Amino acid sequence: MPPHVGDLGNINADVTGKARVYISDGMISLIGHHNIIGRALVVRTH
Repeated sequence: MPPHVGDLGNINADVTGKARVYISDGMISLIGHHNIIGRALVVRTH
């Protein structure tokens, strides 16, 4: 199944729980009619 818009993949944290993240995505936009401004960011753990 292909990823949906907004599926940014996995983020791995170090032993202290900190993570550095750089995300580049060609499907998400900060401008235009379908931008993500004002939407929720959901982070969950497995």
